[in-house]
Amino acid sequence: MLALLTGLCLAVCAGLPLPVYAAPQQTALSVSAKSAILVNAADGTALWAKGADEKRPMASTTKIMTAL
Repeated sequence: MLALLTGLCLAVCAGLPLPVYAAPQQTALSVSAKSAILVNAADGTALWAKGADEKRPMASTTKIMTAL
């Protein structure tokens, strides 16, 4: 009996309309780094870049080995 009552309550709750709101519009991408790049992993194309062509000093060896 308890299982039937629980199932009925769940069915009624699932059938109730829930309020749905539109998501707020996203602002433009803002990055504080001097250079950054967003690459599509599937095909390797650059989706977004900031200062990607500027030469920068290499990061520490630990960071490079972690990325590998």
